[in-house]
Amino acid sequence: TDVKTSSISKGESLYDTARVISGYNDVIVMRHPQADSVSEFARASRVPVINAGDGPNEHPSQALLDLYTIRKELGSHGQQITGMKIAMIGTGYVGLVTGTCLADSGNEVTCVDIDQAKIERLEHGEIPIYEPGLSELVVRNAAAGRLKFTTKTAEAVRPAKLVFIAVGTSLQVFPVADS
Repeated sequence: TDVKTSSISKGESLYDTARVISGYNDVIVMRHPQADSVSEFARASRVPVINAGDGPNEHPSQALLDLYTIRKELGSHGQQITGMKIAMIGTGYVGLVTGTCLADSGNEVTCVDIDQAKIERLEHGEIPIYEPGLSELVVRNAAAGRLKFTTKTAEAVRPAKLVFIAVGTSLQVFPVADS
């Protein structure tokens, strides 16, 4: 790809990503297209990791199960899924749809993507995927202040109680330090 600043292009592993992101959160929900990647991520994480799909046959509709799992986990601790600050890393099909639904459920969601032009389009209500009704939900929740878009991961992750990682990340067996 033409992407020059992603974790993949810098040679970062899931280990690197887990160590950084888990320093800011109480729980992480992760989906990854490579089998066993979520367990690899969880071994490096400092916080619990909920497996939201681990392998190439996982489908974006898994997001409904993600919400159920999060609601069940939080409920066992006397917490609710509404009113939370949530970071959604990735604004593809899974990230954008799940983030928008979480915002529409009363949460404050910040969606992150490395593509500045895509973020600007989303801020203007231009939806890059086809999903009936999504455009209206994005516009309504953005106007209500519950849905924001940025390229700055740290600004989204720091205040978040929950972080979804909805992007492909390089799976390397051994940790690789930033250079």
